[in-house]
Amino acid sequence: MRHEILIVGRGGQGVLLLGRLIGLVASKYMNYYTSGTEHYASETRGGESRVDMVIADSLEEALNFVSVTNPYVMILLYPYNLENYLKLARKETFVFLDRTFYQGEVRTEAKLYAQEYTRLAERLLNNPRVANILLLGHVVKVTNLLPLDYVKMGIAEILDMRYHKANFKALEAGFNLPA
Repeated sequence: MRHEILIVGRGGQGVLLLGRLIGLVASKYMNYYTSGTEHYASETRGGESRVDMVIADSLEEALNFVSVTNPYVMILLYPYNLENYLKLARKETFVFLDRTFYQGEVRTEAKLYAQEYTRLAERLLNNPRVANILLLGHVVKVTNLLPLDYVKMGIAEILDMRYHKANFKALEAGFNLPA
């Protein structure tokens, strides 16, 4: 098994946090091998952030990785270079696009899940900052990539306790979205 995951957004959206969380859950709680790279602009907020990662059941598969070329999941929180990223997608790829920041036409043969995740986080939870975790909840439901309980354990391990409640609610809200 080998799953490549691409996460793209802008600084401040929690792109790097998502990568670290997915990697922790897959490696620590599911005993898979993970590898990845993080790219981010020099700006603290607003510049492009990107995580390329692989989850594999063999060390060799995980180590033989530089960047995503065959994505299983794409999480697009902000439409930087959207057309170029979508060129990587195949019919089997799960693409999750935050429509809050992109209302244009999306052309892809991939399995597209396009919702206003940031607006949903604001409307349902009064907190747009948890949109990344809300979206992850939807990814968990649709792809079965990670068990929901393990993601909760990862959130509890990575985040300060004062952020647990809001992020658990966001994860559940995303998981409750239609598949």
